[in-house]
Amino acid sequence: MCRGHFRVRAGAGLFRLDRDRQIAARRRHAPAVPRVYFGVVDVRDVAELHLRAMTAPEAKGERFIAISGETMSILDIARVLRRELGPRARRVPRLQAPDWLVRLAARRIPLLRAVVPMLGKVRHSTSAKAESLLG
Repeated sequence: MCRGHFRVRAGAGLFRLDRDRQIAARRRHAPAVPRVYFGVVDVRDVAELHLRAMTAPEAKGERFIAISGETMSILDIARVLRRELGPRARRVPRLQAPDWLVRLAARRIPLLRAVVPMLGKVRHSTSAKAESLLG
């Protein structure tokens, strides 16, 4: 058995949320996003990594990180969405919220509480191990 770890999946089914969160997200529009960073990978690349790891004997018992390119902030991801979706992205946030405001809002919004420890922390990851062992 091996494990593949990914940060943010992109592609078909991008950011699937549970039903309640989907409904809440439709009702309100956040004008700003927290200063949080993620490694990003296309979900199809994650699927390919899983297939290669399952079929490669040298992958047995190993863990792999699936990431492509550099770490991106939520604001960077929002910019990409606005660029690619054009007018359909009118509700995508354009601003980055100051850390103090996110901390203050987290007192009342439970969903933000999980974000507070990640504010401003950039975690650099690499998929070099997966690339060298699995090709």
